[in-house]
Amino acid sequence: MLSHFARRWLAGLGVVGALVAASAAPASAAADPFEVIAQDMLATADSFGFAYISAQPTDWEHPHQFGRTTLDMDYSGISAFAVLVQPGEGWGWACETSDKVVHCETELAESDTPWLGIQAAGLPTATPGQSGQLKFAMTSGGHTVRTTSTVTIAERVDLQTASEVTVSGAPGSLVGTPATVRNGGEATIRGAVLVMGATTSSSTRATFRTAS
Repeated sequence: MLSHFARRWLAGLGVVGALVAASAAPASAAADPFEVIAQDMLATADSFGFAYISAQPTDWEHPHQFGRTTLDMDYSGISAFAVLVQPGEGWGWACETSDKVVHCETELAESDTPWLGIQAAGLPTATPGQSGQLKFAMTSGGHTVRTTSTVTIAERVDLQTASEVTVSGAPGSLVGTPATVRNGGEATIRGAVLVMGATTSSSTRATFRTAS
């Protein structure tokens, strides 16, 4: 089953109907024992954007054991129009903010991999189209891996779709899925992004959001 969850999204600035990947490409050198994956993010003036940061071993036969792990998130590249919100304790990280850098630390059990949800809040003066980079540096076991993601200020609109659609297909087959999105607001939208995510159950879920 493929579900379209009815919700309200942000509108971005971009090519109409563009369907692009929602996350930035992971960055790692050949010798790095793990890679860091950082999703791009959309926000609006006086509103929040949300994304996940995670890491995984690059060698699954001999996976890196993360143990004590630190993560530094530099938001100076977006400070003209947004601020990175310090994550709360519910994520299992201890965080503090100093000079536009959020520093977080955690202790992971054997075979666990780090992940964290972050929010960027658009400033009241932010205007659609502004964008900049967040810089990430994760350190574990004496290794530091860096990557970046992009935060973009988008317009406020109200996008809506059907709550659920059912499709079927044999393993390995290509399944077509209707993807009608309705603009329920008054502002003109200029682009949309399809975000696909696998779950631990047998179903696959799809959500939509707009992007630049």
